[in-house]
Amino acid sequence: MKGHSLMPDTPDRLVSACRHRHVFAMTTQTIDSGSTPDRKLELGRTYLRLLRRNLLRIDRLSSSLIEPHGLTNQQFLALLLIRDNEGLSQAELTVELDSDQNTISAMVRRLATRDLITREAHPGDRRAVRLVVTEAGAALVAATLPDVDRLSLKLSALMPAKHEKAIVSWLEKIANLTDVG
Repeated sequence: MKGHSLMPDTPDRLVSACRHRHVFAMTTQTIDSGSTPDRKLELGRTYLRLLRRNLLRIDRLSSSLIEPHGLTNQQFLALLLIRDNEGLSQAELTVELDSDQNTISAMVRRLATRDLITREAHPGDRRAVRLVVTEAGAALVAATLPDVDRLSLKLSALMPAKHEKAIVSWLEKIANLTDVG
């Protein structure tokens, strides 16, 4: 469809998703500059629906690229974070992955059992554990990254350059949202 874009071309455009069975039709509607509270609520619900849908889509797409390498999405992200942040503590990894301590502990044990990472005592805190990627872990990240980069480049190509900063800023604010109060 020439002339149609999934991305709004101005700040006062709304991309709404209409669900009918398992088919989503994308339409754009103009929002009044004097938006009413009901219109803001409708816009917020649309954001939630589209963010949820996109989260699931990206999770499926990345899984299809990462799992053939013998990793889950979270394991790949953990290896990438540990590789890029030498000496990252397990507690820091938990925060970075926005997960809970038990889940990360179990994942770290599995990665260590596969000799993809090592756990070392933290020099400044006897209770903390530093994580280090092994040669095998670094090789697995290097082998997986080109496939993941294909998805990253595809996502980047979908975003109009004039909206990049605003959308990244908005997504960062969402990532840092801690409550709805």
